Amino acid sequence: MGGAELPETLARQCREIQDEFDDEVQRLRAQTTRFGDDYLERVLPLELKRLSHVSDAPPDIDLLVLICGTSPQPLLVSAGFVRPRHVLLIGSRTDTGREAVAKTDQHLRGAMRMLSLPEFRISERFIAPSEPVDAYHELARAIRDVATEMGIGLSRTLVDVTGGKKTMVAAAFLVCSELGLRSCYVDAEYDERARMPRPCTSDHRLLGDPIAAFKVRELQRVVQLCRARDYAQALSILDDVAEHVRGSDGASLLDPNMVMRDQRRLRALDAWSSRRFQEIPSHLNGADVPGAGAILDFGARWELALRESKKTWNLDACAMVSEGQLLLEFALHQVSRGRHLHGNDARREGFLHAFAGCDALVDGTLTLLIRKKRILRKDENKLANYAELKRLVQGNILAAIVRDGTAVTSDVIEVKDWPGIGADALFAVDQAARNGRNALLHGIGEPDAPFIDRYFAEGRPEALIESIARALGRTDFSAIPAVASITAAVDALQELEIEAL
Repeated sequence: MGGAELPETLARQCREIQDEFDDEVQRLRAQTTRFGDDYLERVLPLELKRLSHVSDAPPDIDLLVLICGTSPQPLLVSAGFVRPRHVLLIGSRTDTGREAVAKTDQHLRGAMRMLSLPEFRISERFIAPSEPVDAYHELARAIRDVATEMGIGLSRTLVDVTGGKKTMVAAAFLVCSELGLRSCYVDAEYDERARMPRPCTSDHRLLGDPIAAFKVRELQRVVQLCRARDYAQALSILDDVAEHVRGSDGASLLDPNMVMRDQRRLRALDAWSSRRFQEIPSHLNGADVPGAGAILDFGARWELALRESKKTWNLDACAMVSEGQLLLEFALHQVSRGRHLHGNDARREGFLHAFAGCDALVDGTLTLLIRKKRILRKDENKLANYAELKRLVQGNILAAIVRDGTAVTSDVIEVKDWPGIGADALFAVDQAARNGRNALLHGIGEPDAPFIDRYFAEGRPEALIESIARALGRTDFSAIPAVASITAAVDALQELEIEAL
């Protein structure tokens, strides 16, 4: 019934008593308002009747914990609205705290008689007034002890955090989080001169896990980390938030289905960025993010190839899948990741990712040529593997094979049916790029920003991938649109639903 309009008669009664209250406050000097003295008889019945129309139904509670302060009226509203079997009054261990508990106790007993409320069994406990840690431990112990004594489960306990000193309220929030207790508060228009809430303005609100409301604020951090491509950290924070809102009354703060969809997206992005491509299909499906097909399809192909591999899965084995097609895709994804990082001012990481993808593609291509008997020993005995080829010849001869399609300087090996990719295409992994990679990897130099910017601006990684694809016979292959498609898929996955909150 929360949010419903009041019946006209009740609405008129509320307006009349508010007008009367406002008039009296205007005339108030030092004396207290009679509304404070007559609250039980004149205001509380209307407050409770009004709440039945404007607030959601109260939970079925056995133990209500009230943090007592100088204004008992909201606590009376809470107790009268919730109607528990037992009430635990918490005050500070001071004269003021004891007076607040005594006043609330007196009013509660009066409310039971006057309004025919269920007879609450009332207990009292007092906690540290100004030491938050002590107050926290003492409050937790008091709630546990009373709940145990009364045979009441913590799941049927509600803590009202409306009143009391700031130290006590802070302790109550922490205890609710530790014990998994539901909490509530009574909101109202508070009149400073009358030192009490204005009549018929109360609203009873359930908080569930009170920490959930603060955890939701961390969603902005999740979005920021996702945009910065720190998917693992973003996922860690979102998982923590989900633990606080899922399955509690605070779940209304977040749609659990929305959170789970964003968790799947971040897990897929984390798997993609960490080269655990085989995990992507377990996190995503086409319905999650329609625009993420370039990543999902590649993950499915990678998973299938890994499953069907009869030997240890590595880039050499990857090179043999569909005659290098899967390895080409691997390089495309590495370059896309590198471009994402470079565009986010992470030049070092972006360059290293792109270079690693291109370097793996060159090595894998040599493995493929060996397996396809396009690189042979001149004595007609085929090479066993890439490692043997490296033992036989030096790195510059290997580069010449990829670049020129020949090994004219070697009297050991010969190349057949490989046209080479040309010197320009090899720029992505040539000696200058390799020197830059080594300096960055080993921490012996700073990123050469102009070189790295030119590396990406001129599309050198894409030129290498496209040239190798064409040399392998794929004349319709175009690397730049392929990388753009992967980038678009990543962008689609990064559009988290929680960002709209």
